[in-house]
Amino acid sequence: MRNFIAWSKDEDNLLASSSGGIFLELAKETLKRKGRIVGVVMPGLVPFYTFTENINLVKAMRGSKYLRARLGRWVLEAMKNFKGQILFVGLPCAIEMMKNIFKDRRNILYVELRCHGVIKKDIFEKYTKHALVVKFRDKSNGWRGSTKLCVDGKCRKNKLIKDYIQGNNIEEICKKCKLHSQGNIILADYWECPPYLENKKGTSKVITIDDQGQEFFDSLDNIERKEHCPNKIAIMGGMTVSNNGTLIMTQNFIEYMLQKADVEFTLLEYEKGDTGKEVMERILPKSITNKIDYGFHSAWDLLDGHKLLGYIKSIKWIDQSNLEKQIRDCETVVYLGGDHFVGKAILRNRMLWFMRMLFTFWDFRNIKRAGKKLYLVSQTMGQLPWYTNLFAKWAFSKADGIYCRDDFSMKEMRKLGLKNIHRCYDLAFLPLYNESSCKIEHKSKYTVLVVSDLWRKYCDTKDEFIDKLAYIANALNKVTKLPVYLMAHSDNQNMNYCVGEGLLIKKIECRAQNKHVSILPNATPIMQRQILGGSQLNVSLRMHASISSLEQGTPVIPIAYSAKFKAMYSDLQLEDLVVERLNTFEVADKIEEVWHYRAFIKFDIVNKLEHNNIQKLALKPIMEIAENVQ
Repeated sequence: MRNFIAWSKDEDNLLASSSGGIFLELAKETLKRKGRIVGVVMPGLVPFYTFTENINLVKAMRGSKYLRARLGRWVLEAMKNFKGQILFVGLPCAIEMMKNIFKDRRNILYVELRCHGVIKKDIFEKYTKHALVVKFRDKSNGWRGSTKLCVDGKCRKNKLIKDYIQGNNIEEICKKCKLHSQGNIILADYWECPPYLENKKGTSKVITIDDQGQEFFDSLDNIERKEHCPNKIAIMGGMTVSNNGTLIMTQNFIEYMLQKADVEFTLLEYEKGDTGKEVMERILPKSITNKIDYGFHSAWDLLDGHKLLGYIKSIKWIDQSNLEKQIRDCETVVYLGGDHFVGKAILRNRMLWFMRMLFTFWDFRNIKRAGKKLYLVSQTMGQLPWYTNLFAKWAFSKADGIYCRDDFSMKEMRKLGLKNIHRCYDLAFLPLYNESSCKIEHKSKYTVLVVSDLWRKYCDTKDEFIDKLAYIANALNKVTKLPVYLMAHSDNQNMNYCVGEGLLIKKIECRAQNKHVSILPNATPIMQRQILGGSQLNVSLRMHASISSLEQGTPVIPIAYSAKFKAMYSDLQLEDLVVERLNTFEVADKIEEVWHYRAFIKFDIVNKLEHNNIQKLALKPIMEIAENVQ
């Protein structure tokens, strides 16, 4: 499989075609070989297949026809009786049908048109009543502005096309269709083409699936082509080394995606000075890190290098943003989740949170302006303040897909009227792909308390937070009679115990004054995950440490700071494990309860994960994004 950017050198053909005019060049080569063309013409309002060698009829096959075409018996008979080269151009379902009819006939070259579905017949008839001729695409405003419907020569933007792009008026069977890669060659508009590589009069994506398709495509001499493969995915939100959860999500997204598609990655870090490259080289094999580039992009990109007033004064708003430059070579952007869009999890400074969200929404706008596909994956979303709803709906509607990891988020997004939402589970529910390669032997029994540096979400002062966690650590030791490891929620391979999270857990250890409470030695995210799995009982102030525990069947008590905890545990019917606030007595009572019933709870966790098809739903966004990047 190879991926090309291409267009015809024939200006007349280019302007008459919906995208880059590659179909006619394929057809002319077929006719040069004394072959025949099977494609769809639409002289009026009804599209139908025809079998021809007439170049004028072949030219009439150009242009998009978002309707189901009729295939007459005479076309099939003509194909059966013709022994020369046949070029069949159609949708994946039509090609699948032809392959079932003609089996392994080597004289047929199948050209698949990338399909978004076909418009319902009754809806089309409603919009084209009394019309004689309809053209679905018009290039009078250029290729990227060609989404106009022309009825009897009058072209204008139309709700029919808008609804089609959004998938609102396509046939129900098309919404469930998973067919793709049926042809020897795939043709599509290359909307995701990097702007500096495209032809503004029309640009095609050409994917050659096999040798037969590649050899035929290589024979074309009247086209411009640039190989652009593999596709590249930019990952945002997944490279904060102070958060092991995002690193686990990033690792799983990359490794499982590479099992499904031939892609490369650009990882965008949010904090200057982060060492994401070093972290990835520790947790991923070299064969994978060779496929990764790294960049920097701040959520405050609008202010980077310029003052806000400077932007307005020099009209920098219309310039290419730093983000657009970072993702220039990528066709797809994946924003890995967490609780970025949960209102009740906001920072205490509401204005700071609101500004950060607005700048993130502006990122979404720039991503789509650059012609990229945008997916929000593994998100908990909702409970947004009323004054953000309009902005949120505008921004989220730009995404090609939003994958919510709980039913709470699905309901909240439906309240905004969004339809591009899908149900999944957190990527951390997938086993780490290379987990078995560095298995840790657990020589003794122990428990784990996962510390968070987000102390403001739990207490008014850091000192109060340290006191409460020291109390919980001692309670965990007292109830279980086992050692307690204090685990940082970050990549602590080179933990500095004089600043940040390192200093925080050092103070908790000192405040506990218990020789059985100690800091977990330096460990990579993979090792930390395995330590959570080998523990007898975990108490966690962070979401992904809780998920890592559940995925391995370890009882865990999450101390929630946002709606995402309750949402996920409710979906799993394990909400009784959650403590909704940092109340030391409530946590101590819960430790005693869970420890007493730990064997039953462990069995219940494993059973609930299997019953809810957790891993299948966690894989869903990867599977569907992989289909769209091929």
